[in-house]
Amino acid sequence: MLTHFYNGLSSKHFDLINRGIFAVFGGLLLTALITVNLSVLLPFARAEAVMSAVLLSFFIYAAIAIWAFYCVSIWRAWLLLLVASVLTGLGAGLL
Repeated sequence: MLTHFYNGLSSKHFDLINRGIFAVFGGLLLTALITVNLSVLLPFARAEAVMSAVLLSFFIYAAIAIWAFYCVSIWRAWLLLLVASVLTGLGAGLL
């Protein structure tokens, strides 16, 4: 049954599925890390900083999702996402 499923998918289908996974899960990961960093770094009171970071997170998530389907190479996008996630994760750990 699965052999029939995989035989019907072309590389374009796998590319589209990969981009969808990147947009949903990769975008969520990077957006959460950026939101944590922004909530600490914004020079407002704690409640306003968190609210501002959360409001900005919707824009950031949308931008990452659009970028997932805009970039030419999805593997380069995964690499950049990994590097950005590690850097923002380290930044959140240091704060």
